[in-house]
Amino acid sequence: MNPIDVLYCWQTLMMASVIVGLTQSFKASIEAFLTYKNKDAGLSGKELRARVKMLDSVLLPLFPLMSGALIGAFIPLRPEVLTTYVNQHASGSHGAYALWGAAVGQFADYIFQHGKRMFRGQTEQSSRSPSNPPPSNPPSDPPPSGSGDSSEGPSGK
Repeated sequence: MNPIDVLYCWQTLMMASVIVGLTQSFKASIEAFLTYKNKDAGLSGKELRARVKMLDSVLLPLFPLMSGALIGAFIPLRPEVLTTYVNQHASGSHGAYALWGAAVGQFADYIFQHGKRMFRGQTEQSSRSPSNPPPSNPPSDPPPSGSGDSSEGPSGK
């Protein structure tokens, strides 16, 4: 069994897509719930979610791992190479499939977050066309260099 065979297969990509979708749906539903409960606060769901430290530091980072583990253990969407290996060495253990699912969930969320950041950066750069360059700061005057004229050169003589 080659680890690359397990990583680059359609089952892993499908599972990663499902986990990212579930994670983003879970995050959006939490934000909508918080916005509904605190509609008088005038804050967005993301700002309200940031106030609840337990959500941002524990629950949301664990969600892709847990959902991946559950999907991996109970839904028979597994690479053939992994199934063969588990049947030969682990007697068909669902724990091995859960670990595979948790690993897929971890990396799916990681790749999604980095891709989202890169896409945001690219759209900001592409929105700057030659007709709409970024604002430039006017050149600043050089600081005064003690006594003497700047035309005298570096030695000051």
